[in-house]
Amino acid sequence: MSGTTPELRNIILRAGAGAGKTTTLTQTFLKFASDFKEKHGKFPRIVVTTFTRKATQELKERLLGKALDEKRDDLFQFVSSKSQVQISTIHGVLSLFLSRYGSAIGLTPDYKIMSDSEIRKGARKIMRKYLLENPQLQELLEEYDFQTLEGALLKFFGEQVIFPGMTFIRRGEMEQETAKFVADIGGALRRVCLEISQETSNDKWVDYAGGYDRF
Repeated sequence: MSGTTPELRNIILRAGAGAGKTTTLTQTFLKFASDFKEKHGKFPRIVVTTFTRKATQELKERLLGKALDEKRDDLFQFVSSKSQVQISTIHGVLSLFLSRYGSAIGLTPDYKIMSDSEIRKGARKIMRKYLLENPQLQELLEEYDFQTLEGALLKFFGEQVIFPGMTFIRRGEMEQETAKFVADIGGALRRVCLEISQETSNDKWVDYAGGYDRF
């Protein structure tokens, strides 16, 4: 909320369904808006986020209904104004901010937020085109099915967003890492087997530890 007042503070409401959380939010919203207008002569700009579209719609209806009940045309127009009041899901609010200020983080004006199904559909289209244009890559289909390749590439690009410096591991490096991993597991097993042999004389446990040690 823009323009703080002495009455505005952080409030945490923990309650089950039907306990009145939305009612409290509605009252807090209206009181803050009215106090702000009384002090500054105009309504503030407010952003309200919710988790679901249903909650968003319910809050809008309650605010508009309250304005009608009080016969306040100014409040009704204020709640209806998208330039002053933004009530949306968290995803909707973030999308709005990105559309307005995305250029600050390198987004182009034609950016689009895609669903998982849209991403997979686009990935399949690009992969098919690339495989057809590069016959030498078609050998991959002899080793892996198309769905496996698709999943691997999507995972790679998803990880690359989080770890931009990520690179492919070479075969020799993979062999070294695998050998180290196996050696670490072997060392741990040997320590467990040694502890068992030192702590018990039970034949079954001794055989169990011996089997692992030989392995």
